[in-house]
Amino acid sequence: LLPQRFHIVGYARKQLDLEGWRSNILLNLGCRVLDQKDCATKMEEFIERLSYMSGQYDSAADFAKLDAYLEDLEDGQPTGRLFYLAIPPNVCIGGQSIFAVSS
Repeated sequence: LLPQRFHIVGYARKQLDLEGWRSNILLNLGCRVLDQKDCATKMEEFIERLSYMSGQYDSAADFAKLDAYLEDLEDGQPTGRLFYLAIPPNVCIGGQSIFAVSS
């Protein structure tokens, strides 16, 4: 179960349109609610919580923008952040060091 307040923010180098990114997720996301008649509503509520930012993995300025965006989403409320890093091996070392500095 997800908490009442949650956001999922995609971050990658590629410039993507938010609606296109959300549509791609919907194509690959199955409904997993117990009450199937509520499925469309639940999927829409979920999709509204998805956002996307583009930035470089080796840019402290881009990670600072990401941090500011996350803080804005959190709106001063206590929160936890979970990061999943799927970055190419050729930028992994640089990305990890910027990530460590930015956290």
